[in-house]
Amino acid sequence: MWGEKRYHSLDYALKSQFGEKVYRIALNGGMTCPNRDGKIGYGGCIFCSGMGSGDFAGSACKTITEQLAEGKAILARKRPVHAYIAYFEYLCPHRIFAESFYRSN
Repeated sequence: MWGEKRYHSLDYALKSQFGEKVYRIALNGGMTCPNRDGKIGYGGCIFCSGMGSGDFAGSACKTITEQLAEGKAILARKRPVHAYIAYFEYLCPHRIFAESFYRSN
């Protein structure tokens, strides 16, 4: 058992490695989704809401740096946070290509 779960969660792994809860900050890199853009299908998939997977992600109108700062400020208003991890979450972040990521920042 890992904590009280029958699986090894990311939360458990991060707590084990850093000795405290590590909070996640969702970023919006403006990526598309192959289940929405027609490359694989249309309409999305069962994992996402109508807004994609990024219901809590920042605005694509802001830079990654601005989104990260905003996410940190939101967390700080809720509780003292010493550790966080930023990740891309909007529609389908695994489709980001390095060249487009570097070009957008």
